[in-house]
Amino acid sequence: MPPRLTVEQVQAKADAQGKRVRVISYEGQTKPATAQCLHCGGPISCPGGTLIDPRTPFAGCKPCGKQGRDATKKKYTPERINAILAERFPGIIITGIDENTTINDDVEATCREHGYLGVIPLRPLIDPAKGYMPCRGKGCETRGSDPSSWDEVKAKLDAPGVLKPGVTYDASTYTKATDKMQFDCSKPGHGPFPMSPKQVYIQGHGCPECGKESVGEKKRLPTDEVRNRMNDAQGSRHKYPNLAKEHGHAGTGTDTPITVVCQHGHEFLRPIEVELSGAGCRYCSTSKSSQTETEISFELGQFDESWDPFDTKAEGVENKLLDNVDIKLFNGRVNIEYDPAWVHGEREDRQDGDQRKSNALLMAKPPPKAVYRIREDDRHGNPLPLIHGVTTIRVRNRATVKEIADAVIKQLISDGFLELTPEVGAYLASDSPNRSGEARAWFAKHRIVDSSKEGGANS
Repeated sequence: MPPRLTVEQVQAKADAQGKRVRVISYEGQTKPATAQCLHCGGPISCPGGTLIDPRTPFAGCKPCGKQGRDATKKKYTPERINAILAERFPGIIITGIDENTTINDDVEATCREHGYLGVIPLRPLIDPAKGYMPCRGKGCETRGSDPSSWDEVKAKLDAPGVLKPGVTYDASTYTKATDKMQFDCSKPGHGPFPMSPKQVYIQGHGCPECGKESVGEKKRLPTDEVRNRMNDAQGSRHKYPNLAKEHGHAGTGTDTPITVVCQHGHEFLRPIEVELSGAGCRYCSTSKSSQTETEISFELGQFDESWDPFDTKAEGVENKLLDNVDIKLFNGRVNIEYDPAWVHGEREDRQDGDQRKSNALLMAKPPPKAVYRIREDDRHGNPLPLIHGVTTIRVRNRATVKEIADAVIKQLISDGFLELTPEVGAYLASDSPNRSGEARAWFAKHRIVDSSKEGGANS
């Protein structure tokens, strides 16, 4: 995590953005900060990020911010507003316009023929795209909204800079300026699109697909930054050999599938957003292990210098869907599978899968010295069906992590893989596990959050 900015650093950032503030306190982007506005002299209290956000030119000063927003609304002077209204609605008297009037204000309208019309919004009166007539009395309803002829519309469409590059229109589809006609874009895959002429020559619209690409280009993170963020989230344990081709062009974003290669050589497609979440390899068991398996692994791993929570690949197994184990110890000499009863005892077809997985591990080239299967009794206290060719470590139903770890450690000692040192003896004599907190933190960070987002993963 990057260090928190100091008050001096925040002040320097605010000064670089041209903000007239004096920073007093800062505790982080999401925590309250205080400052003084050097424009109006008033106090500022806002989230720390507001002081250095380039989108907040007044740095959280509410009076100055309101004045700034009001200033942006005054695109029209009173003289220009009156001139527009006199030209568009010669039979309507508009009052209530002064130097403080903005386009979002209301005004009073009176028809010379039909009398007082009441208070109405100003925006639709001066917006050329609206064609609004405030009086609906007889003889007024069409005034100011006469339909344009095709020649008038064509002249506006053909004016320089109106049509976007590559966009053309089909004159035979024109009915009136506010109805949609057919336009076409020359870019491959974009094709024709319906749009009213007024949307084009007044509002500046163009090909929708071109617009999506333009917006996506502005919002898209640079490919190098995406790579750096994924490396940070994954601890650099994954590689992205095709990222330059798969990201950084039209139509790509955080939901784009990219090629991921884990440290064990497994290659698969996954959306960028899932990789950014810290999800592990879809084939390596540590990425899909349960919290209990993870805690057992950490308890056993403390007595094996070669143990790595990320390294669960069983070398020499041909089927890559079966070349991972729940726990790998002593450089792969011992492979361990954990079989809780609620998973391995409830399904009738699970026994065949357990035997097939064990056979694959036993036939690896070279084979491991031992394959352990921790088999939990069912809820009635009965053992799970036997797996042939492996060492079965039977534990009671709902056994604790410490009980399971003790049973495996005793088997490792019996088989000559582990010495009964004072450290190991002290652990067996204790009642509590040593590394549960560390294991839970690791599991929360590296488990797959939702395998359905990447098309599912084989167990």
